[in-house]
Amino acid sequence: MDIYQEKGYRDREHYLRSVADEYSIHYQLVLSIAENLGPKEDFNGLIIEIWDKKEIGDYEEDNDDDDWEDW
Repeated sequence: MDIYQEKGYRDREHYLRSVADEYSIHYQLVLSIAENLGPKEDFNGLIIEIWDKKEIGDYEEDNDDDDWEDW
């Protein structure tokens, strides 16, 4: 079992999509940040970076209500 499954996600993509949904930002932005930081920062640096971007307004809110969890 990997860290994502231990925390209740199917895999890294499921986790990153959940982060995008939770913070109402585009998945592509989350993915881009995550790829730059690497998997070791998924639960720390990624969240801090997203908070920073939200704080300064450096993101577009994702108001799509698509149910990606159904994929």
